Amino acid sequence: PLHRQFSKDNGGAMATRPASLLNGDAHCKATLLGSDKTFIIKNGEILTGTYGYIYFVDYDGNRSRRRNCHLCAMGI
Repeated sequence: PLHRQFSKDNGGAMATRPASLLNGDAHCKATLLGSDKTFIIKNGEILTGTYGYIYFVDYDGNRSRRRNCHLCAMGI
């Protein structure tokens, strides 16, 4: 909170674009997890294992916007 207030008070990015300082943690998390995954589909089923699940995660949740998820199917 202090760095946001400092930027706002001193004409930094926070003064004109408040969302610009709120997503640094989102970039760090995305770097650790990556932005793409590969899954195997066999006989019409995604092979995630007995306890596996697939989650779509958007860590940059501090602003409203349209999000897209792209799928690419490869194989025979």
